[in-house]
Parts: sequence; C-alpha cells; structure tokens
Amino acid sequence: MSFRDFYGCNLKLQSKQHGPVIEALNKVISSGRQPKEIRTDKGSEFKNKWLAEFFKTHGIHHYVTQNETKANYAERVIRTIKVLFYRYFTHNRTYRYKDVLQDIVRNYNRRPHRSLNGLSPSDVNSTNEAILWKEMYIDVLKKSKGETKKKLYKKFRFKKGDFVRLSNLKRTFQRDYEQKWSEEVFIITRRFLRQGIPLYKVADYDEDPIEGTFYESELQKVNKNRDDLWKIEKVLKTRRRRGIKEVYVKWLGYPKKFNSWILETDMENI
Repeated sequence: MSFRDFYGCNLKLQSKQHGPVIEALNKVISSGRQPKEIRTDKGSEFKNKWLAEFFKTHGIHHYVTQNETKANYAERVIRTIKVLFYRYFTHNRTYRYKDVLQDIVRNYNRRPHRSLNGLSPSDVNSTNEAILWKEMYIDVLKKSKGETKKKLYKKFRFKKGDFVRLSNLKRTFQRDYEQKWSEEVFIITRRFLRQGIPLYKVADYDEDPIEGTFYESELQKVNKNRDDLWKIEKVLKTRRRRGIKEVYVKWLGYPKKFNSWILETDMENI
C-alpha cells in the first residue's frame, strides 16, 4: 500500500522464499509504481541478503517496523478491502476469493477517498501527487506547530506505569466479534511524541521490554494491580511441600515463562 495515495497492490505468493517475493516486487515495479521506500515487518522473507541487494539495485530504502500492526494507514486499507470481500461473500454465498482478488483490489483503487479530496488512488499521478501530499500532511503539521509542549503533553491518554492490553495481530478476515485485545497485561514504561503523535513503549509483567512502539489505538487500559485475581488456563502438575498442596499453573494468555507454583488454597472458582 502506498502512503502517498493509498493505492493498494495485492499479489499472490507461492511461498515466502526470497525468489517469489522478488518476483512479486518486480511485478509492482514493472507496473510503473516503483516505490522509493518500503516498510515491512521483520519477517525473514524481507530481511535477507537477496532482498537487501534487490532494494539496493532499485534504489529503494527499506526499513523495518517492530509493531505487529505496521501502520494505521495500511490497517485502514486492509479493513476497507475486507469489507469489500465480505460484501462479495454475502452476495455470492461463497468464501472463495482467489478468482476475484484483483477485481476487488481494483474496485478499491477506483473508489473516491475523502483523504484524497474526492479523488481515487488511481487518479493520483505525478502532476497532483505533491499537492495532495502537502494538503494531507504538511498543512496539518504546520497547523499544530504553534502548540506548546504543555498542550501537546495533555494529548497523552496513558501514563507511565499504567497496565494495558495490546491489540492482537489480526488474522486474515478476522471478524469484529473476535478477541481484539491480548489476555496478557503489559506495563507502560515510556511515552513520547513523534510528529505530534503519542507513542508508547511497554514491558511485560516481569518488566522485560517489548520490541517496538505502540499507538494509542493499539493499547487498552485495564484497572488491575499485582494483588488482583489472575485467570488460570490450566493446572500443569501438583506437589506437596511440608504437607501443603501446591499447583503449577499456566496463566491464561501468558507465555510459559510465567508458569509458576502457587498454593492450591489461593485458587478460586469464578
């Protein structure tokens, strides 16, 4: 997805090996839409010597995001295309989309976008691109440039030490009623502004830092403290120590490093 005009490309891959990925990128370039920059996740299909050489050859700057949700713009495009898919599924009573994938993406690219002042992504070209970019980003930044640091500081929704859940990495065609937030609870360790946008760093319950930065839309505050009840997924084993029964439990939504022994009497049915 292009950040400048929200133009979407969707190509099928036979595998995530470097060969098919380079072949797909060559198709994008040959279509006349060579990017100057590419942002991807940290998957091995992008972080390898062959892709590094490919980007270098074509003069493309490649940088990697640590966020599970790569960008709010990309997520918006994915959400819109999913809506188009579901309309097709409902109308045709089928979940087969392979044959109409490009038609649906083409439909998206020809739809007028409010962010593009009524133009569609297909309407954006080298003549009007700079003007649209200025209206979408530069003018907005200039408008907020005169705000004081104190005023900007008030934009933060969360503070250091808050307990939060993280937005789950959305699976293909995830429906709105599915679990959107992690069961695991994290702690905000730092907050800062980047171009006026609040960003956060978090750590897990053991205060081990989590890679990446998070937007406010990716965080959900929870009213919880260390003395509250925490859900148990299952009891893994039991033992007796000095005549007292203990259970080794896996905590719901937490990785196995958090598995721990607790007193059986500390468990409650809720």
